Amino acid sequence: SSMKNERIRELEAIGFVWVLQAKGPQVKWEERFAELKAFEKEHGHTNVPSVYPTNPQLGNWVTEQRTHYRLMREGKQSSMKNER
Repeated sequence: SSMKNERIRELEAIGFVWVLQAKGPQVKWEERFAELKAFEKEHGHTNVPSVYPTNPQLGNWVTEQRTHYRLMREGKQSSMKNER
């Protein structure tokens, strides 16, 4: 899926840290983002552990977002684009 600049701004607006792969059914980006917002509200940060027993899928999703962002910044193949 594609990540738009608006989504990047939304993540950054709640303190998402980019420097830090999921299997199973595909869940919409918006659903995981809502889970991340709930995590941030509860914990005061967005540093979801990659191994997060409470919601393993969220930990995987956060790791995936960071990976695609890093690849995009390095000019490598990624599903994330600057214009997204």
